[in-house]
Amino acid sequence: MCGLIKDMWTLVNLELPSSFDKKRVIANFLILYMRSLPKRLGNKFEKNKAENINVKIESDVWKSFNHIISMYVKYISTKFLTQTFIIRGVATGWHSKSYIDFLKNSFTQKHIEIIPEEIQSTVNQVSKSISTNFEDMDYEIVNRWLLTYQYGLSKFTDNNAKLIETLNNTHIIELGAGTGANIAVHAALSEKGVSIFDIPPMLEIQKRILNEISKDVNLSEIEYYSDTKILMEDAKQKPYIIVSYWAFTEFPIELRKTLEPLIQGSEFAFFACNSVFEGIDNLEYFNELSQRLENKTITSEIIDWNPYKKHSYVMIK
Repeated sequence: MCGLIKDMWTLVNLELPSSFDKKRVIANFLILYMRSLPKRLGNKFEKNKAENINVKIESDVWKSFNHIISMYVKYISTKFLTQTFIIRGVATGWHSKSYIDFLKNSFTQKHIEIIPEEIQSTVNQVSKSISTNFEDMDYEIVNRWLLTYQYGLSKFTDNNAKLIETLNNTHIIELGAGTGANIAVHAALSEKGVSIFDIPPMLEIQKRILNEISKDVNLSEIEYYSDTKILMEDAKQKPYIIVSYWAFTEFPIELRKTLEPLIQGSEFAFFACNSVFEGIDNLEYFNELSQRLENKTITSEIIDWNPYKKHSYVMIK
């Protein structure tokens, strides 16, 4: 109880970005804490490889959220994690019934048809698992949301059979995995395993969500990292590709540069990114990156569905 009081005091005095209502954040935590009480015993923050940090992952925005996420890990039952403030933030639309109608009008069947059937089938399995294991999740919303992630990668490939072969036979690294739902799709497709790079408390949330998904979907081995040195050293042992959706381009520049050798060594690296984050022009960053990488071509394309039509897909190959 003393730990909870101390954590709550820190939360009350925490400075959040002006776009976030601290009262709502606190209310969200307290409601989920009370709902979690019957199952909370033993639900402690696990010590794991992810706690060995040699570089700060958080941008200024994520520094504010680090404590909040740690509180979710320590005090909130797994089945309620998808209702937390942080998951609502990284999975825009998951909790909005009106969002699916908006998305259907923007991300249409013509977009879905580009995605290989094997990927669509895997997305269906993961979506069903999420909607079954987490009581606030709607299958149709999660399914359409996950398909938007797979669309971008499919759009940059003119040979579906080759894409499936690559996803089946190559290790996949996701930089900043959000809910963990997208990497679950890759873990179900890849026979060579997947890796996640993120901040430690997010890794713990992702691990718990992925453990639930693995009850219904056969996932390959998942490795969790927040140490860049260990990640890059381990990556040298096998061919790999990188994906990152609105995450790498929210990392501070210093961290991006630390990870550039990882991009250099990849078969390809695919990003979805906002135009500007915390004053950094992301397309300008990728243009500068192209001068530092050897034997790599960078192509970009404006996203063709709302609400992200001012954002871009970037492929480095």
